[in-house]
Order: sequence, then structure tokens, then C-alpha cells
Amino acid sequence: MKTRVSQTTWFIQAAALALATALLCGCESKEKTRQTASADNGFNVRIDRSENGAAARTAREGGDKANDASRTLAFAMTGAGKMPETGASPERRAAANQAAIIEAFCKAVVEARKTTGQPGSSFTADFGPRLRVARVAVGGGYEDRVTLVSRGVETTFVVRDGKLQHEPHDLRQVQQIFDATNGEFSLLGTDWSPVKGECVATVARYVPAGLNSALAGGVPDEKSDSATDPTSAR
Repeated sequence: MKTRVSQTTWFIQAAALALATALLCGCESKEKTRQTASADNGFNVRIDRSENGAAARTAREGGDKANDASRTLAFAMTGAGKMPETGASPERRAAANQAAIIEAFCKAVVEARKTTGQPGSSFTADFGPRLRVARVAVGGGYEDRVTLVSRGVETTFVVRDGKLQHEPHDLRQVQQIFDATNGEFSLLGTDWSPVKGECVATVARYVPAGLNSALAGGVPDEKSDSATDPTSAR
């Protein structure tokens, strides 16, 4: 009798150990998958405009108010980000990704300022209390600075000659930049160019529906736009 009880107990313990091991391996596998997916998403970014600023609010409000506040595409600008010379490959690619996004965003701000007769060569523009965009002439080019304030913490992205001048920030802060523009600017996406070894980002500007026709004559062609030539934004 004791022998049978001991054997039964041993089988139960062995089965429990095997189940625990399988569950642990499964959790580790899922965690590795999530980490890999997160790393890959950092190199090809797309932010859904329906979750961005004013676009999300108008969808929730509905009715005539939503129609009055609806926005249409005015133009899109591209920016190119280069990898820094040093650092691990993932961090260098992430830096190129963010440099491209910031450059495209700043060029879109420059183009928006041009439509209202404001200077685009050197300026500082505030988008409420959370976001500031500045462009400063440095040598033969420009330095773009985008400062975001989130939960009392200030984060600044600095890009010069298509290169991020610091370690890449959290990708969520990139989305918060566009959220802070209340739907006026949106990141359409990024793509990696293995031939040139750089990242290309596209940022669009959206304006109230009635304003789009007035801007039609001055809409730039993003394909012919030089993303790395600072003189193109003047």
C-alpha cells in the first residue's frame, strides 16, 4: 500500500513540475516575441491620425460640430535621418528614425509658416504650453529643436544635418509631439532605405476643410522636396 501511495505521489509531483516548466517556457517565448516586435516597430513607425489630437475629438463629438471642425490634408513634407557613426546598431537605427521624424515635422512647420507670411529660416513657435519648435541657422544649415513637456518633464529632440544630436528618446514621446499639435500635424509613417542607409519620414499638415482650397496653389510636391537640404525650407 505504501509503495502505491509513493508512486502516485511521485507521478503527481512529476506532472506538476512538467506543467510548470511548460508554462514558464511559454511565458519567456511570448516575452521575447513582444520585445522583438517592439524593437521592429521602432524602425517603421505609423501613427493613426484617428487617435491624434483634434481628429479624435471631432469623431467623438459628432454632428454639425464635427463637420465644422473637420480637417483635410493641406500638404506633406519628408525628412531624412542618418545613423550616427558610433553606437550599437539598434540605437543607431532608432536615432536615424527619430531624426527623420523631427526633420520632417520641422519642415512641415516651416511650410505652414510660409503660407501665413511668417519667416521660416530662424524662428521659435509654441503649440500651447506642451510643445515648442525652434529652428536656428548653424553654419550652412539649420539645427531643429523640438521640446515636449509631459507630466512636468521636459524632453528636447535636437537634429542637425539629418542626425540626432543625442541618444534616442522613448518612442511614445514622438507620438506625444503630434498629439500636442491637436491634429494639425500628423506622422504618416517612416520607412528605411537600405540603399542610402537612412530613414525617411513623412509628416502631413491638416487644416480646417474650408482652408484647403486657399492653400492648394502653394502645396509643395513631397517627391520633389529635398529632405536634407535646409535651403528648401526657406
